[in-house]
Amino acid sequence: MREPDLLTRAQQRLPPEGERCSLTENFPELHGPYRANNQQNAKKSEAKNTPSDTTISRILPLDGLRVISALVVAFHHIQSVDYSLSDLKAPSDATAFLQDGEKPFVAPSGMFLWLLASNPGVYCFLIISGAVLSYPAWQGKTKSVDHYDRVLFKRYFRLALPLVPAHVVHLLLWHYGLAKGSWGVAPSALSVERGFDKGLLGVFCSHLNGALWILEVFFWAPFVALPVQLVALKVNALGRALWYTACLLFFAGNFHQSSTVSFNLCIVVGVAVSDLWSHRQIVEREHKKTLTCVLWAAALCVPLPWLPSPLYRDSLSQMVCSCACVLLVLFVTPFRQIMEAKPLVALAPYSFALYVWHLPILHTFGTSVTPHFQGGARVAVYGLAYVVCFLVAFCVHWTIEQRCRQLTDCLTEAFFSLSRQSAEEEEEQNSSGEVISKKEQKGAESENSIGKEEEKCDIESRGERTRLLCADEERKREGESHERWGYRSEDSYGSADTEEGKEGSSPASSPRHSLLSSLYYSFSPQTSHRDAAY
Repeated sequence: MREPDLLTRAQQRLPPEGERCSLTENFPELHGPYRANNQQNAKKSEAKNTPSDTTISRILPLDGLRVISALVVAFHHIQSVDYSLSDLKAPSDATAFLQDGEKPFVAPSGMFLWLLASNPGVYCFLIISGAVLSYPAWQGKTKSVDHYDRVLFKRYFRLALPLVPAHVVHLLLWHYGLAKGSWGVAPSALSVERGFDKGLLGVFCSHLNGALWILEVFFWAPFVALPVQLVALKVNALGRALWYTACLLFFAGNFHQSSTVSFNLCIVVGVAVSDLWSHRQIVEREHKKTLTCVLWAAALCVPLPWLPSPLYRDSLSQMVCSCACVLLVLFVTPFRQIMEAKPLVALAPYSFALYVWHLPILHTFGTSVTPHFQGGARVAVYGLAYVVCFLVAFCVHWTIEQRCRQLTDCLTEAFFSLSRQSAEEEEEQNSSGEVISKKEQKGAESENSIGKEEEKCDIESRGERTRLLCADEERKREGESHERWGYRSEDSYGSADTEEGKEGSSPASSPRHSLLSSLYYSFSPQTSHRDAAY
C-alpha cells in the first residue's frame, strides 16, 4: 500500500474545521506579544514601502545627473590645467590631437571635442535648478508663493556664504603668484577687487573665478520659475503645453544667432520637466505613444553636437541636446537606474563645492605644477588635479558649507518666524476689530430694540390714556343726559322703587315715567339685568 505524502498526513492531523483555533486562542498569554510583533512588522513594512519626505521632495535621477554635470564642467575647464589645450576649442581645430613630442597620444573624437568645447554640464545644471525649484509646488506640499518666498531667501545665503572663503583663498593664491586669473589671463587689481566686492554682495561674479557667473543665473532662477509655474498650475495639460511653448519661444531669442539664446530657457525646461515627472504615471499610462516618440527624438538629438562640425559650437544645439539627455535620464529605465545608483546619489551633495572650488585648484595646477611636466606625466597631473578637486570639495562641504547651511536655516527660521508673528498680530488686530465692531453692532441693535419697545410702550400707554379719557367723557355725557331728562342713578331708582313699593304704586300708574324710562333703556348700550327687567 502506498504511503500518503507529507501534505496528506498533515491534513489528516488537522482537527475538524469547526474545532480549529488560532495559536493565540489556545495560548492567551501569547496574544499580547504576538499582536505587538505583528504591529511592529506591519509598521516596518509600511515604512519601507512608503518613501520619506526627503525622497518625495527630491528627484533622485537628477541627483546623479548633477554629479555627471559637475564632472563635465570640470572637464570643460581642463584648459586651466594646461593652457595649450585651449586651441582645441576652436572649430578649425576639430581634428586636432594632443602631441607627445612627435607622436599623438590622444585622438579626439566628436564627443571628446563636444565635452571639451561646449557647455552641456552648465545647461544640465540650469535645467536641474528649474526642476528642483518647482517640484515641491507640483507635489502640493506648500503654496507656490510661500514656497518661492522661502526658497528665494534661503538661496541667497546658501549661494553667497560659501563663496566668501572661496574668494579669499583664490585672492591669496593670486596675490602670491600661485594662481592666475580666469582662462590664464591675469586680471588687474582693480578688477579683482570689484569682482571680490560683487561676490560678497551676492552678485556672484569674479574676475578670478570665471565659473561663478552661473550662480547669478541660479539666484535669479526663482523669478523666472515662479510666473511660469503660477500660470501652469491654473490650466489643464493642453494649456500647460501651449504655455511652455510660448515661454520657450520667448526666451529662445534669434535662432540664427546662438549668442542671443537666454539661459532662462533652461529654467523653463526645468519647470516643464518637473511637471512631467510629478505626473509621470499619467503620462506613461495615457500618453505612452507620445512619450515614446519624444524619447526617440531626444535620442536622435543627443549625438547631434558630437559630430566634428560647426554644430558642436552652437549654443542652441547644445541646449537641445542637454534637454534630451535629461528626458532620457528621467523616463528611460536603464538610464534612470544608473543615475539612481547609490554612489552617484551620495556624491550629489558635494557638487556645489566642486563647482565653486575646482577652478582655483585647476588654476593653481596650471600655474605652479603643470609647466614642470611633459608628455604622459602631464596627463597624470590632470588626473591628480581632479582628485584634489574632489578632496577639497569633500572637506569644504563638511567644514564650511554645512555650517553655512545651518546658519542659513537659522536666519530663515528667524526671519519667517518674525514675519509669521507680525502676520498673527495683524490677524489678532483684525479679529479684535471685528469683535469690537460686532459688539458695537449688537449694542446698536439692542438700543434700537429698546427704543422700539419704549416707543411701543408709549403708544400703548397713550392708547390706554385715550381709552380712559373716552370712557370718562362717555360717563360724563351719560350723567349729563340723565340730569337733562331728570333721571337718577341706579341707587336712586332702587330707592324710588322701594318708596313706590311702600306706597303701593306701580310703574304703570305714571305714564310719563314709564315711557321715558323705556325709551332710555332701549337706546342705552350698557343695560344690567335689573334695568332690563325694569
